[in-house]
Amino acid sequence: MIGVLNPATPTVDIVVPPPRRIDLIAGAGTPEDQGWSVSRPAGTAVDPAYLDYDGAVSIRMADASNLAQPSIARLVDTEMLDDLWNFGGRLYYRFSGNSNELAECCVVGFGIPVSEGRGWSSPAVAGGHMGFYVVIRKYSGGFSFQAVGQTNIYTLNVSSTQSVDLEIRLNPKLSRIDWWVSGTSQTSSSTWQAIDEFFTGVVGVYTKPIGSVTAPVNIRRLMLAAYREDGTVTVPAGQVATRVVFPDEPRAWTIKVPDGGFLQNATIDVNSRGCNAVTFAPAGTKALFNGRSTAVHSRPSNVSLRVTATQSGGDGGNWWVTG
Repeated sequence: MIGVLNPATPTVDIVVPPPRRIDLIAGAGTPEDQGWSVSRPAGTAVDPAYLDYDGAVSIRMADASNLAQPSIARLVDTEMLDDLWNFGGRLYYRFSGNSNELAECCVVGFGIPVSEGRGWSSPAVAGGHMGFYVVIRKYSGGFSFQAVGQTNIYTLNVSSTQSVDLEIRLNPKLSRIDWWVSGTSQTSSSTWQAIDEFFTGVVGVYTKPIGSVTAPVNIRRLMLAAYREDGTVTVPAGQVATRVVFPDEPRAWTIKVPDGGFLQNATIDVNSRGCNAVTFAPAGTKALFNGRSTAVHSRPSNVSLRVTATQSGGDGGNWWVTG
C-alpha cells in the first residue's frame, strides 16, 4: 500500500513501497541457506562457490547426463502470485557460460496456478497454470534465447568472459511480456501458456539436456519481483509541498493531480534513481501541465530523475513541470 506521511500537514511525503522479491544471489550463501530448493541427481552438479571468469563467485549448474536435470527452485507464496497477476513485475537473471560446450544450457521461468480472479486475456487451462519460460542455448558466438514453443526471440553475440543480463518485464494490463537482454529492449509478446510442471507455483532454473551434451551455466543472480500497486499515485489536494518517493525499479509511473485546492507556488517533487519515466496527469478535468493535459519526463541513462511541478496559476489548475 502506498503510504502518505504527515497527511494533516501542509507538507507530505508519498512513499511507494518496493516490490515483493524472491532473490538468489551468488556469494550470499548456498541456495539452501537463501531459502531455495536444490536438486542434484547423479551425474549432475550444483556448485555454489564456483569462481567465474572474473573471479566472482557464481552458482554453477552442470549436467554430464542426458537424462538427469539439476535444478534450483523456490515456491512463490499466494500473496506474491496475486500481485503478479494484478500489477505485474519482472524476472531478472544474470549468468555466464565459460565452457566450450555448444548446446542448450538452462531453462529459467516461473508459473502461476490458475484460480478464480487470476487471468489475462490469453486462455488458461482449467486446473493448470500460466506463465512463461526462456530456453537459453550456448553457441560459438554467444547465446540464443527461445520462448515457449522454441521460438527464437533473440541471439546475443558475447564472449565467454562476459556475463549476460536477461530481464522479463510483465505487464498484466496489456497482457504483455517485454524482453530485455543486457539492458536493451528486444521484443514484446503476449504468449502466456500452460507450461511444464516444474514451474507450477515456483520460480527457478534447471538444465534441459538435448542428446548427451548440456553446456554448464554460471548463475550470478535470479530474482522475481512483484509490484504491489498499479503504478499510479494520486496527490492529496491542498498541500504546499509534496514529495513523491519511488522505489528503484525500472518502471513508468503516473502522478495524478486533483483539480484544485492548491496555493500558487505549491510544489510536487519527484526524485528517483530507478524509474523509467514519470507522467503528470489530471485526477479530474481541470489540471494542466505546461498548458497540456499531461507532461512526461523520462529518466536519462545512469542518472537520477528529478522533476518538479509548480502551481503557476491562481485557479489551482495550472502546473509548470521542469526537470
